[in-house]
Amino acid sequence: MRVQKRNLLTLFTLLFLSWGGRALAATDLVQLKSGKMGLNSFLEMVSDKLKIQIDASGLGGSNDTVSVPEVGLVSTERAKAMVLTSLYLQGYTWIHSTAYDLYRVLPLRDARDQEIPLLTDSDPLPDSDLLVTYIIPIQHTRTEYIARNLRSFMPGDSRIIPHESMGAVLVTDSAHNISKLKELVQHLDTPQAAKLAKEELAEIAKRVDAPCPSFPGGNSQLPQSGILIGLFSLIALMIGFLARGYVIRRIEGGL
Repeated sequence: MRVQKRNLLTLFTLLFLSWGGRALAATDLVQLKSGKMGLNSFLEMVSDKLKIQIDASGLGGSNDTVSVPEVGLVSTERAKAMVLTSLYLQGYTWIHSTAYDLYRVLPLRDARDQEIPLLTDSDPLPDSDLLVTYIIPIQHTRTEYIARNLRSFMPGDSRIIPHESMGAVLVTDSAHNISKLKELVQHLDTPQAAKLAKEELAEIAKRVDAPCPSFPGGNSQLPQSGILIGLFSLIALMIGFLARGYVIRRIEGGL
């Protein structure tokens, strides 16, 4: 009899814990309103659904719109990632102020100078478009060579700084884009690439140090015909300005 009561108590406890776990999990799920809406309306909806404070004054009078897909119930973290992507596509992001527990929406060009997360190569990158500064270590190639090649794959509002003494490049960009840049670095930062980069620098230095081409008569200056062409161009430019001034004066005189 005691064994039966004990079994019933255990079963009741398991059912209670299972129901409590499902209820707790359900409270962590949200469903964002789908459809096309203005960016300000979108942020108001996000603030209401996620129960967070959002300062959208950085948007100004933005008329940008957002198309939210129908995704059903998602976790709070996934919903925040969706918001970050929507903002990023419009040239904005948000910065979380832990002091006020507030999310401030800012243009990307302004947000990169704010207090954003600083991550190193040992830190996992967030699976979102969160704006971060990431330190990518470089082992074989000059950091300037790496930075010059990565800039072509970065948006205009991002930032990359080569730091030779650290042996690293500092990148401020979205976490998603930095993941792509890290893969590119794996192909650029190799002994073979370092050799090619050194040869490229040597070729550039050779061109800079090369003397001016010599012309007939042993004179390294421009030939006489080039000087005459430049002189005639200057005279034509002066005549054009004089003619323009004459026409303006005639118009003002009532022509």
